[in-house]
Amino acid sequence: MRTWTWIIGVVLVVLIAAAAWFVFTGLLGSQQTPNNLYPSSNTNPFSGSVTSGGTTTPISNTSTDPTVFSKNFYTWYIKNVSTNPAALLSDQFAQALAADWLTPAFAASWQSEGDAMDADPFLFSQAFDASWLPGMSVSTLGQDSASSTVHVSFAAPSSNAPTPTPLDVTLARATNGQWRIASVTPAQ
Repeated sequence: MRTWTWIIGVVLVVLIAAAAWFVFTGLLGSQQTPNNLYPSSNTNPFSGSVTSGGTTTPISNTSTDPTVFSKNFYTWYIKNVSTNPAALLSDQFAQALAADWLTPAFAASWQSEGDAMDADPFLFSQAFDASWLPGMSVSTLGQDSASSTVHVSFAAPSSNAPTPTPLDVTLARATNGQWRIASVTPAQ
């Protein structure tokens, strides 16, 4: 009799755990995803645009000026991840990064680099705040025909807000002449 009580107890625990798992994964599945945050298209919703208040705004990644390219990237990136941090887990977001902004080598490694440092590999931060954008400053540190290094810094909107790490972003010119991000490091 005692063995049956123990077996029934274990079965109940397993059933409760399974039910909790299905409820939990069902709730996660019903949250907004990048697909339903950006309505209206068969194309990647993250490609070269940001959505705010239901309006999608194109952001060009075709500038020949490395400072403009970098400013456009960080505007696009911060607006997307600050409104929807789950975007970082989206295949569509990763595809947009790879296709529109990154060199093939960096596209292959950015997620593992972020995991290794437990921080965002483009901001060296665990937070994303669109209020950093008005205080963004971008300047060229060096440039030749094939590469450029730009310094990107952000100003916090108030003295109480955290200030992101200043960054040095290395860009490489793709075969089509457009800039792509080859690496991001904390500024020296």
